[in-house]
Amino acid sequence: AGTLLKLTQGQMTQAIALAATSIGGLMVAANTSVAREYHAGLSAMLGIHAALAAHKGLVAEENVLEMPRGFFSAYGGDHLEDVTKDLGQAWDITTDMAIKLVPGGHPHHAAAEAAANAAIAGHVDPADVVDIRLSSAKYRTLPGPRHPTDLIGVAHSPAYFIAAAVADRDYGWIHVSPVKVADPVIRQLIDKVTVDPNPPPYPDRFPHHHGATVTITLKDGRQFSAHVDFPRGSAPRGIEWADVDAKYRRLVPLSGLAPEKVEASLRVVHEFETVKTMSELTRLLS
Repeated sequence: AGTLLKLTQGQMTQAIALAATSIGGLMVAANTSVAREYHAGLSAMLGIHAALAAHKGLVAEENVLEMPRGFFSAYGGDHLEDVTKDLGQAWDITTDMAIKLVPGGHPHHAAAEAAANAAIAGHVDPADVVDIRLSSAKYRTLPGPRHPTDLIGVAHSPAYFIAAAVADRDYGWIHVSPVKVADPVIRQLIDKVTVDPNPPPYPDRFPHHHGATVTITLKDGRQFSAHVDFPRGSAPRGIEWADVDAKYRRLVPLSGLAPEKVEASLRVVHEFETVKTMSELTRLLS
């Protein structure tokens, strides 16, 4: 917003300071509700308000990020030197950004992909499974509901992700449907998901750089394992337009948008850097 408003360096400093003191939202609320979606809209709105206020000359405390009891202090305060280290040389958008290509909490996507890969490698029949072992430092226990009954529960249930991926050798948008959530095969496999009590420790302080290993044990004793650190759609693996297109074509029609507008709007998204006004896209979304 500040760039679009062509803020000066001083104004941009104030916009950042205003955004820091405006920010809010309790992460724990998103674990059991759709508060996360509310937080996303709130963040966008408050960021725009901060830029507009700075543009009008409102002045905040420009040291609010690093000062005692400031932003960094409130949110942990560790490794402050990393904030400006090599600033401008590399960007998190190329190393840490990810597009969610499947539903639910992104921290569990690597485990789901590993489970599907292991099931594919072993040509696994769900009826032959006796144990599905999840190994990762992030999973000392299984968070979320073990047997979810709705979208919110599914989004926070790695046990469901893994069981569904083993059952269908895939995990995708279909798995948030009521039919799949109630699928007896998936529900039986959920009870076979266990966690490694002694997973390897993280090699660094970035848990989101390390996914999970899933090992499937069959009745005849055979085991099939797969490990995934970064799921599909993650910057380190490369983000493919084909994946973005598939997600767009799968989800946007759920809004009731006509097929021809789905395709036309997707073409605009592909060429967004050349778009002169936002109306070129928004007029196609109604």
